[in-house]
Amino acid sequence: PVRTCLGCRQRFPQAELHRVRTAMASDDLVLDASGRGRSAYYCSQPTCRMRALTVGQLTRALRRPVSESQVAALPEA
Repeated sequence: PVRTCLGCRQRFPQAELHRVRTAMASDDLVLDASGRGRSAYYCSQPTCRMRALTVGQLTRALRRPVSESQVAALPEA
């Protein structure tokens, strides 16, 4: 499968991208490779990570409110 990076809007194979989703038990953001549930993808370029992990981009991609504290708690990939 091919997915689009939120930062640069280029298409990559899914295995080459980092996947972010909200955790099932809480509203925390987690890096996940399971492929289940609504998620957002970004490539490994640092500028793409910064651009993709803005609150507005994630809110739109995940279709739920995302706070800055949730983004700050997200581990480095």
